[in-house]
Amino acid sequence: MNLRPVDALDCRGPRVRPTPSWGLQGLVMRSRSSSILSIVYVVIGVVVASSHAYFVHLTAVLPILSAVLAVFLWPLVLLGVSLHLH
Repeated sequence: MNLRPVDALDCRGPRVRPTPSWGLQGLVMRSRSSSILSIVYVVIGVVVASSHAYFVHLTAVLPILSAVLAVFLWPLVLLGVSLHLH
């Protein structure tokens, strides 16, 4: 290991960039699994919003916003919170 004079004077030792334990393959796997989870979350949101009649009258801006909110906040819809904007 060749140390430059600056590294030799550094009391913390030579600077080494930490590498992720999973490497690039682990990063791709985590990215892929988070993408799948995101898709599943949105699909569940669409099903819940549809079953609570958020897609019935999408002819104006407020019903569309209500539907979008219901898709992304579907746990609240399941808890009984009304996200219908008037």
